[in-house]
Amino acid sequence: MNTLYKTLMTLVTAAFVLGVVGCSTTKHEPAPAAPEPMMEPKPDRS
Repeated sequence: MNTLYKTLMTLVTAAFVLGVVGCSTTKHEPAPAAPEPMMEPKPDRS
């Protein structure tokens, strides 16, 4: 039972990591760059 639980957790963790890596590689650099331009106009508006 413990082995099954450990195997399931490993599969879930692997799936989660692959999903995060997949999203990161799909967006490449634009993902981290997007929040920066959005932060700049806010001080200008205020």
